[in-house]
Amino acid sequence: MSQFDYYLPDPAVNCPACQAPLKDWKGIDGPNGYYVWQQGVRAPIEQRAEASGPLEAVHLPVAFRLHTSCCSKQFFVEAIGRAPTGTWNSTELITAGNAQRDRDERMEDFKARLRWLKGGRR
Repeated sequence: MSQFDYYLPDPAVNCPACQAPLKDWKGIDGPNGYYVWQQGVRAPIEQRAEASGPLEAVHLPVAFRLHTSCCSKQFFVEAIGRAPTGTWNSTELITAGNAQRDRDERMEDFKARLRWLKGGRR
């Protein structure tokens, strides 16, 4: 089982496809120690694993990807978090307008993801 971190965007973010409030954000671009990060707070607010040191010593990268699931069984809802000064200060939701094709994503799958992000079912 791979490690990850938990993320709490503030303000909360809604699904770009169905507009439902989203929760249970996770990501693997951070320190991956089962830390819980809250937007606007410099250090993790909790660690959901055996503590490996003081939380104040742990930091996020300048930019990191986070994801959750919602109304699609095929696609995750994704966002980019930014912490340019060490504190997570913004969350940019990936929408049909700013989505980019992943390196290993087939064009057919990318087009289906764009349709879903525009509010279509998938």
